[in-house]
Amino acid sequence: MSAVILSLVAVAGANAPPVNFFESPFAYLPLHTTLEVVAIVISAMVCGLGWHQRLFAKSSTMIVLGATFLPVAVIDLLHTLSYQGMSDLVTPSGPEKAINFWLAGRAAAAVGLLSIATLPRRIWPAAWTVAAFAVAAGLVLAVIWIGLWHADWLPRTFVPGKGLTTVKVASEYALMALYGVSAVFLARRGRASSEPGLFWLAAGAWTLAVGESFFTLYAHVTDIYNLLGHVYKAAAYLMIYRALFIEGIQAPYRLLARERGFLRGLLSSIPDLVWLKDPKGVYLACNPQFERFFGASEAKIVGKTDYDFVERDLADFFRRKDMEALAAGRSVMNQEWITYADSGKSVLLEVIKTPMLNDDGSVVGVLGIGRDITDRTRLEGSLRMASADLEQFAYVAAHDLREPLRTISSFLTLLERRYDDSLDAEAHQFIAFARDGAATLDQKILDLLNYARLGHNTGAVAPVSLAEIVAETVASLRPAIDESGADISVGGGLPRVAIPREDLVRLFHDLIGNAIKYRAADRSPRIRITCQPVDNGWQIGVSDNGIGIEPQYFERIFIIFQRLHTGDAFKGTGIGLATCKKIVECHGGRIWVESVPGQGSTFFFTLPSAPS
Repeated sequence: MSAVILSLVAVAGANAPPVNFFESPFAYLPLHTTLEVVAIVISAMVCGLGWHQRLFAKSSTMIVLGATFLPVAVIDLLHTLSYQGMSDLVTPSGPEKAINFWLAGRAAAAVGLLSIATLPRRIWPAAWTVAAFAVAAGLVLAVIWIGLWHADWLPRTFVPGKGLTTVKVASEYALMALYGVSAVFLARRGRASSEPGLFWLAAGAWTLAVGESFFTLYAHVTDIYNLLGHVYKAAAYLMIYRALFIEGIQAPYRLLARERGFLRGLLSSIPDLVWLKDPKGVYLACNPQFERFFGASEAKIVGKTDYDFVERDLADFFRRKDMEALAAGRSVMNQEWITYADSGKSVLLEVIKTPMLNDDGSVVGVLGIGRDITDRTRLEGSLRMASADLEQFAYVAAHDLREPLRTISSFLTLLERRYDDSLDAEAHQFIAFARDGAATLDQKILDLLNYARLGHNTGAVAPVSLAEIVAETVASLRPAIDESGADISVGGGLPRVAIPREDLVRLFHDLIGNAIKYRAADRSPRIRITCQPVDNGWQIGVSDNGIGIEPQYFERIFIIFQRLHTGDAFKGTGIGLATCKKIVECHGGRIWVESVPGQGSTFFFTLPSAPS
């Protein structure tokens, strides 16, 4: 809107008679100097803001603008000092000298704005920023050198008594075209990105274009066209500064306010207690859940310490835990019993306290997050009691169930011995069936008891070598290996893992034992154990050339007591692979099978790496 109004004023001004507002250039000098000083100050502010934003700018706009207005500010200063009526600066001051510096300054601004309008917007490396400002400084030195010591190299732009030359007028039209094109492209880019700063840049470029039109009309430095040209330039610079101010100052604050609002909403929705203290224990912020603890609003909590709200012993405890986190330089966890001031309810909190640091590593304070674990702790206690009761029941039940089985087996043996001569072959067979059934049931009870015990070892475990576990397993299976003629090979590089030794022995015993058991009738077993690293652990493979498994049974074989073959074909209880699955999953891994019927199977499982 400002650019439109100024354009309308320019149309009216262009049709105004060339009135001289001042009797002489000396009378116009104070106003001219004031207008130029305003423009120079704005240019310097744009340059300084652009340089300051080099570390934070999200595009090259501010950097290019800052580098552009470095030569603009210096050249405008040279123009002001060279104006007619000013003291001599190396060479005598006068209209043509001032015009030469004027055109150089306007050309620098036009090229900079056109660059912003057309070049891709991206984040510049630090070296590019320094190079841009170095180029700008080099341009300043070149303009000074030519303008003060080699002005004779330049074409005439003003002839006393005749006014502006064709070169001067053509230059002003060229500048008008550059500014106009820049304004159009900046406006289009602003519409595409919805960035208000680009619209202000477009308005500034358009105002400069309109202002340049006045400098094609004036015949004397004191007439209305010269005055309007300088006024329009100062107005355009204000618009450009406004653009840089929006993108460099207001936009980050708006973004910060938006992020703070998002963070505030997020903290308000979290059911945990969240708070932030400075290194001295003074509260800086908290969420609504924490307000319930103290029974006060955040506004009344901020600026105070724990000693203002709770008993001294509890405040000392809180402070001690804060200092432990600061001293450790990392998150520390503890449990705290607290009582809500608003309800009187006591809860157990699991508290994590973390030192908060600035980018330079200095401590900002301590962030605390407290989660109510009262119900969870009670439930865990109940589960531990239930698990202990169930385990005790399993032991008792196993003992009580096995005792009758032993009695049955003993009396069947006694019956067979005492009445051996009176029993025919069929009776002996029936007794053998009964004895085998009792033995199978006894083994199932033992396997089930061992299965129930898995996962109860929750203490720290020293890392063990899988190579040693495999060697121990192969030694225990030596009779079956020799009997079947099995060939077992182990790939190199088996790792160390922090898993109980007995669990690993049971895992490999079942997998290698199955590979031997379920062998093909026409060939000796070939078993290969491989290993490869995966994310956060290792993948182990146990391959064989046995009878294989149909794909529809890949999941079923890991279910307890699910067998694919009868007891006559292959002995077993149907709990081995279920045990392997439980062992692997108890330690955070998974197990699966890949198989081709008639060719063999590979059982894969993952295990976590041992801590370094």
